[in-house]
Amino acid sequence: NLKPNPNPAAPGASNDANGGDGGGDDDVDVEAALLALMDAWREIESCVECSARTGFNALKTVRLARRGAIFPAAPLLRAQPSRDPSSSPGFDAAELSARCTRALADVFHAHDVDGDGALADVDLARMQRRGFGVAPAPGELDGLKRTCADATNGAGVVTLADGDRTGLTLRGFLYAHGLFVAKGRAETTWTLLRAHGYDDNLEAFVDDDDGEGFREDGLRPGDGEARGFPSKTAAVDVAACLAAGAVLAGAAVFAFRTTGGRDARGSPGGFSSFECTH
Repeated sequence: NLKPNPNPAAPGASNDANGGDGGGDDDVDVEAALLALMDAWREIESCVECSARTGFNALKTVRLARRGAIFPAAPLLRAQPSRDPSSSPGFDAAELSARCTRALADVFHAHDVDGDGALADVDLARMQRRGFGVAPAPGELDGLKRTCADATNGAGVVTLADGDRTGLTLRGFLYAHGLFVAKGRAETTWTLLRAHGYDDNLEAFVDDDDGEGFREDGLRPGDGEARGFPSKTAAVDVAACLAAGAVLAGAAVFAFRTTGGRDARGSPGGFSSFECTH
């Protein structure tokens, strides 16, 4: 359900075999064209220049494709055209999908143990340890709350009942994850949600009578690592394994070329393209 910008700029690519004589390719502002492409299609997570002939950025392209398969941004985003290109530059928080918003709200309320509608530092630290296995770095939470407060005109952070501490509200929490996704860090949101029992469809586990969580497909929460890989659905596991195999194959081909098995410079011409992963 991709909905492009109605007036996107045309993307371009260059052919290094032309040597500048192809006419027209040298006039293409590739960076501007790619930015326009990513603006028109919000589901595109990254663009990278690569070459199959020389192996330039080949492994990076595969790594980005693997990350896109394991931590896709599209399910986290609301399907709509991107922001107006004439708006102010810089990163704006992405508008999260309804399903992602519900899942994050459930995680928020699960850690709001006193029910005051805000997460104190101790709550945020507990959430981070569960999701990522590490405690927040000194000053990290203060920086997060400051960013959320500035972006939401103060609505993202409130002063707690004791008057000495501040807490992150649900609005600030959702803004933070929208900002993560907008900056290409969808793995942060996915890792947190998977650690709290959400699968690749952003569906929660179903509890059985003994209180131990089961998914609707019969798997337990332990049947997949909370940190995001292996995933809890077979389709994503297959895609990730294929991508990992492609990395190894690409490394072998690259090593074969660089050790004299094949001299890439002896092949006339070649095509340099821009791979966009989504």
